Amino acid sequence: NQAWATNDLYIDHPLGEGTYTVNVTDEESKMPINLASHDQLAKLFEVLGVDPSDSDVIVDSVADWIDGDDLHLLNGAESDYYMSLSPPYRAKNAPLDRVEELLMIRGVTPEIYYGLPADEKAKQDARPGLKDLVTANAAPQVNVNTASPLMLEAWLGLDEAQVQAVVNRRDGADGVAGTDDDRPFQTIDEFVGFLGGIAQQQAGQLRQIATVSSAFFTITSTGNSGGVKRTILATLRRDGANITVRSDGVDVEFFHPESFRP
Repeated sequence: NQAWATNDLYIDHPLGEGTYTVNVTDEESKMPINLASHDQLAKLFEVLGVDPSDSDVIVDSVADWIDGDDLHLLNGAESDYYMSLSPPYRAKNAPLDRVEELLMIRGVTPEIYYGLPADEKAKQDARPGLKDLVTANAAPQVNVNTASPLMLEAWLGLDEAQVQAVVNRRDGADGVAGTDDDRPFQTIDEFVGFLGGIAQQQAGQLRQIATVSSAFFTITSTGNSGGVKRTILATLRRDGANITVRSDGVDVEFFHPESFRP
């Protein structure tokens, strides 16, 4: 509920002959892809409505991409698969440095990565993509004060009623996030106590994978002058008054290997 976190301060803000817009994304509102378990990834794709057979391929292939060997899981893929593509490349066998790497992993289509817009004719709601739901930069916990309802379900394993109760509590009486009556959780014990009636084992797990504050943020800053736009990205770690840059880039674009296939 800090003013800068609502992204209302710098929208088309004037600067010289142009304008700039700054957007801050809490990386700890997302699933830490390098640390996610098989069940957590499977739950994420279930909530997204991905076909189970496609989900099985992606979950195993992500694990194979990250692990340090060339032995593929039942539905996964290692270098022998990727070397058969055009152009060929090898499995990384190391944690992801950027979420864009997911586009190189077997089963991850552009639609799954970028998401899908709403389709009124088909009566389908918009579906978010992995690029907005997972992170390669954050700590092993998800912030219960900023996580989306989808993430509360997929990462923390909350049911629909618990998710709605958490959102209602966070947003306060007016039901709007980022306003004066917001009631963010101050401690994980407060969060666990608010859920009530959960088993001791689940409570212990929540204390391991949840947090009430964040340290990692991605800043997207776009300048516009005379119709020319330039975007700068930076992922930062905030430790009190100390800010360190974890990664940065300008006008980052990433390819999907299938686009190179004949």
